[in-house]
Amino acid sequence: MSTENNVFQQVFALSKASNLVYNCTGTQDDLQKKFAQALPAALAAIGPQWTVAWGPVIWKDIIDRDDSNTCQGNAWFIAKNESVLFDDGKTYPTYVIAIAGTSGRYDWILEDGVILPVVYIEQWATSSDITTAPIPRLRPILFESDSSPLISQGIGEAVYELLNNAPPEGSPGYPYTLPQFLSSIKSSSSLADPAPKLVVTGHSLGGALSPSLAYTLVKAKALGPFTQENVHVYPTAGPSPGNLAFREDFSKCFPSPAGPLTGYQHWNTNIVNKHDIVPCAYCTDPQYAPQVLATIYTMFNPIPMPETASNAIGALKWAGGSVYVPLVASFFDSDFHPPTPGKLTWMQEAHKQHVDAYSQLILGNEIQLGMCAGTTTEQDAWGKHPVLSRVVAEMRKLGERDNILSEVGNALENL
Repeated sequence: MSTENNVFQQVFALSKASNLVYNCTGTQDDLQKKFAQALPAALAAIGPQWTVAWGPVIWKDIIDRDDSNTCQGNAWFIAKNESVLFDDGKTYPTYVIAIAGTSGRYDWILEDGVILPVVYIEQWATSSDITTAPIPRLRPILFESDSSPLISQGIGEAVYELLNNAPPEGSPGYPYTLPQFLSSIKSSSSLADPAPKLVVTGHSLGGALSPSLAYTLVKAKALGPFTQENVHVYPTAGPSPGNLAFREDFSKCFPSPAGPLTGYQHWNTNIVNKHDIVPCAYCTDPQYAPQVLATIYTMFNPIPMPETASNAIGALKWAGGSVYVPLVASFFDSDFHPPTPGKLTWMQEAHKQHVDAYSQLILGNEIQLGMCAGTTTEQDAWGKHPVLSRVVAEMRKLGERDNILSEVGNALENL
């Protein structure tokens, strides 16, 4: 990568680096070793001064932890650069928390998919110990929101894991958890030296986790030496993590530039491709966003949406109700050519618009596939993203149903 890349390009590249092993399968220990071995070179390619400050950490649910046939649950790290030129024309010592997107079945079932129960995020972060898992609750009224900031249970429980897992022995930052590491950072005592910056970033699922994590760190007073005004959030392609109250309080903590916004060079806004279905989740009310779940039905016209996709969107609309409201967004218009007719072209286009379009805009076609990219099927690749994973699940259910009907038909013919 060119050393002339601006700060937003470097941060996005770090976000992509968090997904280095998301195509790989293995036990938690195996994936941890792969990630730790590959990450330093990936950071050096972004810029020679980028180093691993803490981590990386691979986390898998206890059921999958020793399963060599499943992917990571979550992956994240903290990178450091002593001198980063920001958009204000000044240089700062900078730390970046980079959080991976959806990888395997745990993510799309229990992080992306659990949107009916919620976590009252401000209450959890401010009135309890964040080392204790948040208690999910069913919403008081299924299809109405709440005046308190809340996020989905899936996002809330993932934030808890991000906060409370330390890298293994021998890793940078061991034995500290993420908040403990931030607290251990010493800022310069010289008034002549600039205060350090902290950036929290992620794509897709990471685009929902990064604002939720940053918000929790602020509310829990767990920023270490970083002042709140020196903390920036850079989510890309994120679905809505919470309700209107969360959006409003997040914007107070992390103000975005005055809108309407376009392009990718903005802090504290969700960078969104107009042709990406994922940021349409999980909002159903167009008064809060130009693109909502219903937008997906006609997004790739004139090609009709597959029945499996329609079923998946219907389920998400029911589960989300009217609760979810997206964060402030900056939109860009990617190169879009309607796909040719066929059962799979709708999904291929959806995947391209959710992944490739962002790399093309921000990094100029520097699309990096990461490790193990050649070991996954196209359908598996689709299943590594919010919303698309629901469609893949519907496709597989339909395939199983067709197989059963075929077997029954064959059995009847043989009677």
